[in-house]
Amino acid sequence: MLAAAAPGLLRQELSCPLCLQLFEAPVTAECGHSFCRACLGRAGGEPAADGSVPCPSCQAPTRPQALSTNQQLARLVEGLAQVPQGLCEEHRDPLSIYCEQDRALVCGVCASLGAHRGHRLLPAAEAHTRLKSQLPQQKLQLQEACMLKEKNVSVMEHQLAEVEETVRQFRKSVGEQLGKMRVFLAALEDSLNHEAEQVRGDAVVALKRELSALKSYLEQLRQMEKVLEEVADKPQTEFLMTYCLVTSRLQKILSESPPPARLDIQLPIISDDFKFQVWKKMFRALMPALEELTLDPSSAHPSLVVSPSGRRVQCAEQKGAAAAAPSQGLWLLGLRDGKVLEAHVEAKEPRALRTEVRPARVGLYLSFPDGVLAFYDASDADDLQPLFAFRERLPGPVYPFFDVCWHDKGKNAQPLLLVGPEGQEA
Repeated sequence: MLAAAAPGLLRQELSCPLCLQLFEAPVTAECGHSFCRACLGRAGGEPAADGSVPCPSCQAPTRPQALSTNQQLARLVEGLAQVPQGLCEEHRDPLSIYCEQDRALVCGVCASLGAHRGHRLLPAAEAHTRLKSQLPQQKLQLQEACMLKEKNVSVMEHQLAEVEETVRQFRKSVGEQLGKMRVFLAALEDSLNHEAEQVRGDAVVALKRELSALKSYLEQLRQMEKVLEEVADKPQTEFLMTYCLVTSRLQKILSESPPPARLDIQLPIISDDFKFQVWKKMFRALMPALEELTLDPSSAHPSLVVSPSGRRVQCAEQKGAAAAAPSQGLWLLGLRDGKVLEAHVEAKEPRALRTEVRPARVGLYLSFPDGVLAFYDASDADDLQPLFAFRERLPGPVYPFFDVCWHDKGKNAQPLLLVGPEGQEA
């Protein structure tokens, strides 16, 4: 009979892995796993743009709406439903014994003579009482697992919202910054086009003036050519009397020949250098203006000597050292032994920075919203080279910290100079 074809396994094979009941309107996903149609619809969650949901068993994509009922499974379920419940599929005896080892209900014959002989066995009633008493603990474990996953879902939803907001802000910033560049380039293009139009207008006027003079001179030459032809046909006396006048006039016209037109059009040469010059102009126009910085003598360490201008500081003597680390509120770059540039990060030793040459000037870029404090080699104002960037949320107002007593045991004779917006030094 149907149930005897696979004793003990058929019901399990024909049960939905989600509701643990016999299949109802079974469907089989593309990956081969089968579920009740309603169970798959509930467990799949929100479908993707293409209508697919992850398979609850293997996470492979499947489209529940496109799946047809698995008629073969449905017929097997119908056949199994006709088998009387509560009887051993093999011996047709009541299922009165619970096998703890295999966690299955068996009949007395299976328990004493069959496959479960020698296993840990309990009467079904006792097993029912014992296992039912364990349900609250299992329910508690399930609730704890649900709470944990709900927190995970909340965190992931928050992260998803953060990603969306971060990308939105990024796109907004890109649009704003590139928009400024477009405005600058459009204005520059209009300016260059205006310059080119002015050059074209001046050149056209000059060339037309030269062309008019040249045509007038050419007409004089043609008139003299006709005169020469007429003189050649005159009688001897008249020829000689006229020839001198004609040749004198011809020589005068020839001596007054206008020089060849030379027009020097002064327009920028469109080359790599032109692009570089445009980039420099745009860089200077769009970058934040340099601030006029001065040093406050009232906040200076007693071992420092600040110039009256507030833009020059020198070490007199060293009295102690600061704990250089971001955790101490200090984001520092230093020059060890006057040779090695170091970033003082959260580590046992500072991080040595590779630089081809020692920076003569150092530029700073600070962005509170982005949590960025960046140091640049500003030796060449038109070619800033990044040295190091600290990336973390800054706690509040920050102040510049300069220590010119860091090396040479406090005998550093080189002053520190603040460079103004126009490059002048104190």
